[in-house]
Amino acid sequence: MKIYAHRGSSGEYPEMTRLAYEKAIEDGADGFECDVRLTKDREIACIHDRDTARIS
Repeated sequence: MKIYAHRGSSGEYPEMTRLAYEKAIEDGADGFECDVRLTKDREIACIHDRDTARIS
């Protein structure tokens, strides 16, 4: 069975950050899941929520 880290190692580092992803792999995860959204100005962003209220 493969283990995928949801938003990286988000219990130890801010979710969906490079640090969280690197820690997940270091801890033995086979991979990680990342939510990708397209912004209104057509830029790609890694963010779980539909808006930035929770993180801003």
